[in-house]
Amino acid sequence: MINISSLIIYGSCARGTNTSTSDVDLLSITSEGEYRMVVQNKINLALYPRSLAIKMAKNGELFMLHIVREGRPLIDFNNDFEFLQSNFEFKKSYSKEIEDATNLGGAILQFGSNVKNKSLVNKRLAWCVRTITIAKAAEQKLSIFSAVGLSEFLHDKSILDLIENKNNLSETPKIMKKFEKFLHTHGSSTRILSANSLLEYKSLFNTNSNIVGSKTIDAFISDREFDTY
Repeated sequence: MINISSLIIYGSCARGTNTSTSDVDLLSITSEGEYRMVVQNKINLALYPRSLAIKMAKNGELFMLHIVREGRPLIDFNNDFEFLQSNFEFKKSYSKEIEDATNLGGAILQFGSNVKNKSLVNKRLAWCVRTITIAKAAEQKLSIFSAVGLSEFLHDKSILDLIENKNNLSETPKIMKKFEKFLHTHGSSTRILSANSLLEYKSLFNTNSNIVGSKTIDAFISDREFDTY
């Protein structure tokens, strides 16, 4: 039996910007020894051991920035939420996050048209845009998560289109062109990877500890989805 000490809602439902297509994103602090994700319809429940959640907060990870800045505790028996907030520290640089998202974006531009699951491609494309922009804001110690806010932060209207495209079930050439321009303008300028196949990208991502990139390639190849914030 899982011992849940805290249940925190975050994302668009916490911000009040959710629509009928929005997911319900939840974080639970549990007694379990490892992180795991439970997905049921539109409900995404991330289960984290308390020690791991605290470590992520102290390390300034972007996911934990979501939690401490926009989260709302629904249950909090041990004051975990307040503890995470008080222990969060911004990183001096989020260049690794920007670099990883840029490299995954490059793989999407190169091979996205070959992936059957266009819905998954669009979701990961939106993830790249969000991660790069949120990371750039975090480098200025700003906490911005909404599509409108991120678009305004970089003064780039295409960001709104690229993020809102995540629920599109088909590939749109116009979106891909906007995405290519976004990466060129806002993406990392260092260590941009290039590969001849998705499997080669996976190998490069593994070498560079690009976990989301590697999992995304697996999902593209096997035509299955996985969840990341």
